Amino acid sequence: MSSPRIVLFATASSPWCAEARAAVAAAGEPWEERDPDRDPEALRDLIMYSAASLVPTVVVGNRVMVGFDPEAFTRLLRLPPVKFPAPADYDRDEREGARRGRSGPAVSRAGGAGREAEAWPPAARPADEDYSRSED
Repeated sequence: MSSPRIVLFATASSPWCAEARAAVAAAGEPWEERDPDRDPEALRDLIMYSAASLVPTVVVGNRVMVGFDPEAFTRLLRLPPVKFPAPADYDRDEREGARRGRSGPAVSRAGGAGREAEAWPPAARPADEDYSRSED
C-alpha cells in the first residue's frame, strides 16, 4: 500500500486546521491527517518538513505549505512532483578522499576547520566614540 499524496499536520482545537481539513477532504485525493499534539512521531516529522511545529502544515507529494491558504493549496495540487537527483555515493567519496591522503569525508575549510581560533572574549572596543544617546 502506497502512502497518500497529501498529509495534513493539524490539531483538533485549531480553527485554521479545521479550514485546512475541510479543503483537503474536498480535494478528492487520498490523504492522511497527523496530530502533532498527540503523536510524538508526527511532531518529529512536522519539524522535519517545516523546521517548526506550526499547524496546519500541508505536505503534497514533496512540497510543503506551512499555514493554510485555499488558493495556494489549489495551486499546490496542480504542480507536478519535484524530481530530486539520486543521492550521492558517500562511501565512494570517502574512498576517493582516502586515496588523496585525507581520512573521512571532505570538510570545507571555509567554516571552522583549518581556521585560526580567535581570542575569546574579543578585545574591548576602543572608547574613542561616545555611543550613548545625546539629547540635543
